[in-house]
Amino acid sequence: MTSGEISFVDSDTLESFSFDGVKMKYRVNNYLVGESNFKEKVTINGKGTFGRSSDFFSNSGFWYFGNSNEELDIKNKETIILVIKESSNSSWKGLNNNQTFYIDRLTGKEMILKMEYTYYNSYGNKVEVSELWRYGKE
Repeated sequence: MTSGEISFVDSDTLESFSFDGVKMKYRVNNYLVGESNFKEKVTINGKGTFGRSSDFFSNSGFWYFGNSNEELDIKNKETIILVIKESSNSSWKGLNNNQTFYIDRLTGKEMILKMEYTYYNSYGNKVEVSELWRYGKE
């Protein structure tokens, strides 16, 4: 991964992680709370499998392009779905943990993926999540 960011927003808190190619920085309400070295590698194979490893986790499984969805204004092959079959994080295993990314850019040298979703935390607060990940070819 060459860079990326993920943010979690609920009623009164903004938590974010940003990655600049070397360090992962963690912020709460835009104040730097911590940082650490971080690297992640993703391999997308033409046979429909993928592998992803980082300093904190590893997982693998299969992938496929998503179909069009008129209601969501998504065209055929504008999304990629990763189905995690094996993971060092036990909560990421199984068919119920598909990750669907919108393909923002896909070339022979670069892939930019985006994802947005909402969930409710243990306090019942609505949390909005936004992710953006940039990958370059080695």
